[in-house]
Amino acid sequence: MLKGNIYITDNINVIKNSNLSLIKVIVMDEDFDDNYMTKDMIMGTILLPPIEAKIAEVDGDEQKYDYIYSCYLLKPEVERYISAIIEFSFNLKFSLNSFSVKILLYAKL
Repeated sequence: MLKGNIYITDNINVIKNSNLSLIKVIVMDEDFDDNYMTKDMIMGTILLPPIEAKIAEVDGDEQKYDYIYSCYLLKPEVERYISAIIEFSFNLKFSLNSFSVKILLYAKL
């Protein structure tokens, strides 16, 4: 079993002041400054809802939002990306030794 914690922040200083060798960062901000990128960070904007889902959300149609976003997350390219994030986060060749990973999602709100 893979174990870990997921944290979410919109404060860039949390990333700047973190020991990134102990945390894997998934950046959910399309405007993120590349100067802050390290080997322990990966862009995760593909996981953001598509514009059609956001429109449904703004229109107050939560059911349509859920449907559109769920269908989007089941697309093969998104599923492959989710698998890559899991591999990146746990570095699977070492995870069988019960390593516990900490994941930090950075999203500008």
